[in-house]
Amino acid sequence: MVYLSYPPATHGHPADRDVILRLMNPDGSEQRDLLACRGGQGTINVNSWAPDSQRFAFVAYPESA
Repeated sequence: MVYLSYPPATHGHPADRDVILRLMNPDGSEQRDLLACRGGQGTINVNSWAPDSQRFAFVAYPESA
């Protein structure tokens, strides 16, 4: 299972935040961080896994210049 983790005290599912994509087994074991990025609302809103369960898609927001 992949999930989006927001900083502490974040309310709701806002956009434009520093977030972490995390992976864990369905039973909650073997949790690990995959990627820290700028994202939030829209990063993984729908089932993003490939049919073979080997990959998933996500959206990271570009950094402003």
